[in-house]
Amino acid sequence: MNLVDCDHCHKPFNIQPKEKKHGKGIIETYFTCPHCKQRYTSFVTNAEIRKRQREIKKLHESVHKPAKDYTAGRINERDYKQAIDRIHEKIDKKQAALEPRMQELKNKVAR
Repeated sequence: MNLVDCDHCHKPFNIQPKEKKHGKGIIETYFTCPHCKQRYTSFVTNAEIRKRQREIKKLHESVHKPAKDYTAGRINERDYKQAIDRIHEKIDKKQAALEPRMQELKNKVAR
């Protein structure tokens, strides 16, 4: 359960995410307090942002390959750690570039 307290009325409720399409491929994900109807925008994405998110997801999934190679004895611990560090650096770089774009879009769309 995603039980949270509303910042507005302070009553507890379960988060039930909803999506609203704004046109031009823009999708807002939000939830609403069932007591006072206060709306909370979680995030807003467009096609470009979703593409970048998929790239980040693939990088997260790519961590499994060096792990498998290490457990199978194909690479040593140092090479394993270096491979993981490189993947995490790429993830961090992509996320850092993505966050301001997402915030800018959220500021334009959210009420």
